[in-house]
Amino acid sequence: MAIENAVEAMDKTDERWAQAEVERIQGCLVAKVDVTRGMEVLTKACDTAISQGARWLAVRAATELVKLSKGSGQELRAEWRSQLRISEIADGLETSVIREAAAIL
Repeated sequence: MAIENAVEAMDKTDERWAQAEVERIQGCLVAKVDVTRGMEVLTKACDTAISQGARWLAVRAATELVKLSKGSGQELRAEWRSQLRISEIADGLETSVIREAAAIL
């Protein structure tokens, strides 16, 4: 319900600053029911974050995508792998999320 409300608010106001994070959370939730669809939503979250210049959010989404693929045994599709260039996304960033991402990506 909260995710639906966030999407509705973005659509009404055309404010998109939280879109990548909303998509990341949505992808994690969807993956509990449909792993493949969850991975697609997480990939969209990566794309959104990168297009908005939100590198930290891109790393968060990419990290969730890799964790999901490893946990489910599903292979990352080639187009998803192309999003996971951690060195380009995270250049100059140093946080616990970046360290975790670097370790698994």
